[in-house]
Amino acid sequence: MTDTIPPSMTEFSPPSANAARELTADVTVPAADGTSVVHQAYPLRQPMEEATEILVRVRGSTLRRVRKRLVALSNASFPWPELLLCMATLAAGGVLGAIASDVTLKELRGKLFYLLLPPLAVGCGVAYGMLRFNKSVSASAIARDLLDEIPDPDKTT
Repeated sequence: MTDTIPPSMTEFSPPSANAARELTADVTVPAADGTSVVHQAYPLRQPMEEATEILVRVRGSTLRRVRKRLVALSNASFPWPELLLCMATLAAGGVLGAIASDVTLKELRGKLFYLLLPPLAVGCGVAYGMLRFNKSVSASAIARDLLDEIPDPDKTT
């Protein structure tokens, strides 16, 4: 039995080189003097919203002042206005419940529900409104001050 190899298999030719047409990284290798360092460079691609972005210079002291005021504004303390709202609605609910339950003014409960709770409900409601208004006014005033202090990127050259 003789093995015959077709003539096309006896001649080997490598495929044609076409890798030179592909994009490659810019690689530089310095001379080998014992400390070889390899540098590679690749093109950077930015998202479209960052490609049209501008840089605005802001002083460090301005950033410190703005951050200090924002931290003071964002530090959450106990929500006193919400506690007053809770007391106002609880007292108003007690009065309405006493009316629905036919509690008379002659009883001790009646004096509590009809004489003590209505002024408490009104007082807590008014205090709630005043504290919430004061807090919202101070927050908007701080926001206006901060907007005046930081640069507007749409109006810079």
